[in-house]
Order: sequence, then structure tokens, then C-alpha cells
Amino acid sequence: MIPFNKSPVTGYEVGYLHQALSSKKMSGDGPFGKQCQRELNLKATTDKQEAFAGAEYVVIATPTDYDPATPVKEGIANFAKWFEEYYP
Repeated sequence: MIPFNKSPVTGYEVGYLHQALSSKKMSGDGPFGKQCQRELNLKATTDKQEAFAGAEYVVIATPTDYDPATPVKEGIANFAKWFEEYYP
């Protein structure tokens, strides 16, 4: 369950970003993605019957063809810098 009225900031975020960058595995099947799948019981499927069977929530996503101008590593470094300044 996602707790409400509780700050999502834990103080470990920048460390987690460094871990993800150093592992060079930032896709959905990396260590953080797998942990989320385990804890949230997430499953991706294109089968509509499977998606809705017994589900409390269904997240629907479509490709966006998003093509960022900033490389991922640089963008994450920029975010980490901002985060550390915003949440000192």
C-alpha cells in the first residue's frame, strides 16, 4: 500500500541514483525495477483479459516516441544536483 500524508523523501535518493548509474542497468529489468515489481506486484502484459483479471488497479501506457536532447547520464546528474539543493 502507498502511504498517504507521509513524505516520499527518505534521504537515500541521491545514493540510489548513484547506485543505478554505477550498475549501468537503468532499464526496467535492473535491480530497482525488479524490487518495484516484487513489492508492488507489477506485471506488464498486452493481454486485456490478463490485465483486468483480479486487478485492483490497471496502469495503461503507450509509447510516446520521446526523444530527449539531454543524455540520460547528464540528465540524472542534473536531477541529483537539483535534488540535493532542493532537499538539503
